[in-house]
Amino acid sequence: MRARKENEMPVLDSVNEVLDSVYDPCSAAFGCALSLNEMGLVRSVEVDGSHVTLTLRLTEPNCMYSFRIEEEIRARLESSLPGYSIDIQLYANFENPWSEEDIHPEARTRLQEWRRKRYANLPIIPVHDVTVSKGA
Repeated sequence: MRARKENEMPVLDSVNEVLDSVYDPCSAAFGCALSLNEMGLVRSVEVDGSHVTLTLRLTEPNCMYSFRIEEEIRARLESSLPGYSIDIQLYANFENPWSEEDIHPEARTRLQEWRRKRYANLPIIPVHDVTVSKGA
């Protein structure tokens, strides 16, 4: 990894603020919104002059919201970094797929707490053994 130039730090700070404010759509829809940074989806941020390249890993190869994530990041970065060109690369890693272990520890604790509260009052529904014959 190359050393960061001093003038890159404000740009990196702006990028991280944006990545902290863009939420994974599925976690938000589920009721426990986690940012892209919290989800562990940000693989790299590179600044080269007035060009910013972001590489983000998707949680699923067929993520239906990838276009929305990209649009939201781009709109926010263009607003906070006028004059910069933005390149956003989204990919799914089939050999090392995303898992909940990639969520930052504080966010994972928050998610676990949210799940515990959500499911604490759900009724337990008994499951019956159902045998299905091959001819049915």
